[in-house]
Amino acid sequence: MAIGRPEGWNVDLRHGSCFERGGFDVMEPDGRAIITVLWRPKERLAEGIEERRGLLGLFSKPALKEMPEGASPLDVHREVLWHKLRGDAKNVRLLSSEEVEINGHRAYLEMVVFKPTLKFILSKRMGGTIKRIQLLLVCEETARAFAIFGSALDSDFTEFEEVLSEIVLSFKCHI
Repeated sequence: MAIGRPEGWNVDLRHGSCFERGGFDVMEPDGRAIITVLWRPKERLAEGIEERRGLLGLFSKPALKEMPEGASPLDVHREVLWHKLRGDAKNVRLLSSEEVEINGHRAYLEMVVFKPTLKFILSKRMGGTIKRIQLLLVCEETARAFAIFGSALDSDFTEFEEVLSEIVLSFKCHI
């Protein structure tokens, strides 16, 4: 796989990453913008998504909705990621969504805004409302599903929008 990286931006490979599953972050030197690339096996897209119960089973997060029979792997991938985001953030809004072709694959290119929970803030070192461009695709050749996120605080996004979009759209799952 390949993705563009501006000079001076730092790369952080996630612990335990391998060909089958993993991720890495590419962060702007001041930490004000970040690209996150995640991948997992295509055949395990919906794995691990179930209703999660909180303390004493009193609070629950919504379960993944039932996917229609014959749903494409890309549509399952998208639904799983949206389910996870709704569990990890508040005030999630989809600003735009379009189907595009990336490296010969059907993909979703979306713009999202959300208020992160503490878990997200600690993992990404970003607090406040976040705006992100996201690219979701499934590669049949490598049998992996990919999610590429370009994120910045909503107040900083305009400054980074062009470079984040260029990096996200430069992604290649195979060369």
